[in-house]
Amino acid sequence: MRGVRAGVLAQRVWGDITLGLLCGRGQLVTTSTITRGCVAFANRRLDPQPARIRETLENAEGEA
Repeated sequence: MRGVRAGVLAQRVWGDITLGLLCGRGQLVTTSTITRGCVAFANRRLDPQPARIRETLENAEGEA
């Protein structure tokens, strides 16, 4: 937000709430939402792959 003119983020929206506070809160919400989505994807799609490989290797060791 460095490219924004000075004072734009200091504009009061409602009471003591400024545009800068709303932008900061929006950034936190967006970041946490994206992180939760990535974690859910990893748990659903990426974590089962190493588990299958580990199981295959453990079964191969037991047979040898």
